[in-house]
Amino acid sequence: MKVILLADVPSLGKKGEVKDVADGYARNFLLPKQWAQPASQAAMNALEQKKKAERNRADAARVNALKRAETMQHLVLTIPSKVGEQGKLFGSITTKHVADALAAHGFTIDKRDVLLDEAIRSLGETTVRIKLHQDVFAHVRVRVEKA
Repeated sequence: MKVILLADVPSLGKKGEVKDVADGYARNFLLPKQWAQPASQAAMNALEQKKKAERNRADAARVNALKRAETMQHLVLTIPSKVGEQGKLFGSITTKHVADALAAHGFTIDKRDVLLDEAIRSLGETTVRIKLHQDVFAHVRVRVEKA
């Protein structure tokens, strides 16, 4: 019997896949638990429409992220910080500081999407990667100045 999986089923498949399983397995296990539905023509058409809508949504999100990356490329963030006598920062500039500076420029970015290898601990300019989408990154220059 052909079924469309409505949930991830261990050792069988992932949600949205069409699988051919034994009639008893489908009737006695998958269907009662609502982990699958029979693969009728109407259900197959609905599944195809759902997949198409999801692809369109993902494409739109990627295009939106590319536009945001283009506008962020030319951005220079200036973050003031307290500095000691030798030019070392009293603290460090973390992902939260960069996310807050981006928010001041109108970009809402989660601090987990700011990719810093390590916190910035000195004055000067550094390039920081910002994750906007699965495969879209923006590079923003961060300038740390004396407060």
